[in-house]
Amino acid sequence: MLRSGAWLTYSPVLADVKSRRLLRQAAKALEQTDPALALQLADRAQKEETVAAEAAIRVLSDLAGHGWRVRVTPRQIAIARPDQVPLDDTERRERVRAQHIRARDDQLRNPAARAFIQSMETRRIHSGRFVSIFSLLRDGRDLAPALGTAQSLKEPERFEALRQLIKPYLQTISGNEQCEFTGFRLADIWRYFRYTWANHYVSVPGRSMMILVRDAAAPNHPIIGIAALGSAVVQNTARDRWIGWEPDVLIPQIVEGKTLEFAKWLVSTLDRAFQTTFVDDFLADRDISYSDLRQPSEEAIARLESISRLSREQHHRGLPLDHKRNARIGVVSDEYWRAEAASDLFKSKRAALLATLMRAKRVFATGPLNHRPEDTVRELLKSATGKQILGSLIRKAKSETVGISIADITVCGAIAPYNHLLGGKLVAMLLASPQIVASYRDRYSDYTSIIASSMAGRAIKKPPMLTALATTSLYGVSLSQYTRIAIPAGAVGGSTKDSLRYEKLGETLGYGSFHFSVPTRHALSTLCAQSSNGALVNFIFGEGVSPRFRALRDGLDELGVDSDELLNHGSPKISYGVRLASNSLECLLGMDIEPKYYLPLGDTRKQSEQIARWWTERWLSRRIQREDVLSALAAETLVYPIRHKARVTLPDIESDQLTLFS
Repeated sequence: MLRSGAWLTYSPVLADVKSRRLLRQAAKALEQTDPALALQLADRAQKEETVAAEAAIRVLSDLAGHGWRVRVTPRQIAIARPDQVPLDDTERRERVRAQHIRARDDQLRNPAARAFIQSMETRRIHSGRFVSIFSLLRDGRDLAPALGTAQSLKEPERFEALRQLIKPYLQTISGNEQCEFTGFRLADIWRYFRYTWANHYVSVPGRSMMILVRDAAAPNHPIIGIAALGSAVVQNTARDRWIGWEPDVLIPQIVEGKTLEFAKWLVSTLDRAFQTTFVDDFLADRDISYSDLRQPSEEAIARLESISRLSREQHHRGLPLDHKRNARIGVVSDEYWRAEAASDLFKSKRAALLATLMRAKRVFATGPLNHRPEDTVRELLKSATGKQILGSLIRKAKSETVGISIADITVCGAIAPYNHLLGGKLVAMLLASPQIVASYRDRYSDYTSIIASSMAGRAIKKPPMLTALATTSLYGVSLSQYTRIAIPAGAVGGSTKDSLRYEKLGETLGYGSFHFSVPTRHALSTLCAQSSNGALVNFIFGEGVSPRFRALRDGLDELGVDSDELLNHGSPKISYGVRLASNSLECLLGMDIEPKYYLPLGDTRKQSEQIARWWTERWLSRRIQREDVLSALAAETLVYPIRHKARVTLPDIESDQLTLFS
């Protein structure tokens, strides 16, 4: 990775003198802290259809906007990461926050976003009275003195008083439901407050469940915080090691006493994988035979690997928009899924998987797995090939459960004035409640898995039983709302021996795409589409992890610059996870079907209330002892002009470019 302060030559591949001249002029403008001129040159390159020059200028402008230094010499353009000086956690947090706010403000300059915010803030009549989004904010002038009065009480009177002042409850959003107090769509309420976050709002593919946390103790049930669960990312090393999805973590557990259990799991995983992989087209085309499936040969495996490569290349040269239209028509017949399985994308994936499964079957054929499974597993662990096969089967098991038994917390936090009261911890705690598990199960119980169905050539439905949640902090510092969160299960209806705890799993590598703007991503995508390689990323669900990130990487590579260096934003995040069941690993590997939840799925609303009670006693009761907290709370008023911090702050459109470098 490029060291802080070290200079890296920035030399995109530009075919003509005019493009190189435009880039050099833009680099000089950025060196002299004139970003407006640089963007004018990018616009000029766009109008003149010099796509590579436009992309090169926009990439350089984005880097400069995030603190990278630019230096122009007679022979080259050079860039360097911001000088890294020793920073404490608060300073690091503010530096990262400033970078995120730049991307968020770009989003808030969009006319559609501004029109939406204005519509939410404009008063309208509902049930005979004027309401706006401000009707869902709590005025700190009333709450602060009431909490101050409760502060002077002794326990347990203080706890009871606090429970009357703040009564949290969960409200999940599943469609076009409206708020009974304002008439707003719940999804619009969620979206409005999401715009108050420091980072920009991006919708995520796959499963997504938006959640509001509201306060029944005040008129209109104001919003305490918002949250969202999304499909878990496929690759997260820290999370995978925590769960046990990494072979070097799982294999020692096998050796220590679970060999027989694991051997049985190997057999069932292999059989299930064959049964849920569509092979009719391979058999019809005589790429493989039934005897190959029973007794795989190296020749058959090699043919499948070749088919996988060729189909992947065909997919990249295909027509992704037509594919997307077909996938949206809502047909769920097996004929539809067979057509999806035959698409180049899934044909490639099926061929690669079958090759792996057949190679595993060849290895297993050398040992008496069905008769003496423990001996066979021990033999497998002695060879590199055996360990590779075990790793492949672990990844296959992971692919079957990563989308249904674990979810990512994509949004979690409190809005003012509740953020002053550690409301973010309350929201995080409520996400681990049985009510969320039950809502997620009910939402997706009849959900057809797109990828699994496309691999099997028939509709596949998997029971959505959440057993764990994972997330990453926005800032790579320990000042996180997830730290020290532990819910004693005995306090909320579970066993007194158990607790739900957010665990710190490790740090990410600091790679991402947030530091590149939408115009830059568009320019790089256009560059890729016009290249001889064609559009490598089609943004089709199932194509792979993080299409936005991969599209950026492909574009930077096509531009001829070091994508590894430029995609490293230098702001690693901390990963956290919480197990919801004592047998999370077994469920996530497919060894167990029924989760053993720490909190039983009984009266889930009551259990959420008990979690809120625990938050009141553990966090709120102590937080209000601080006078500075009560003062900050009192400052959150709804007096016009409204400066309540839960109001979206729109960036200035005219002067924004100059302020980036002030």
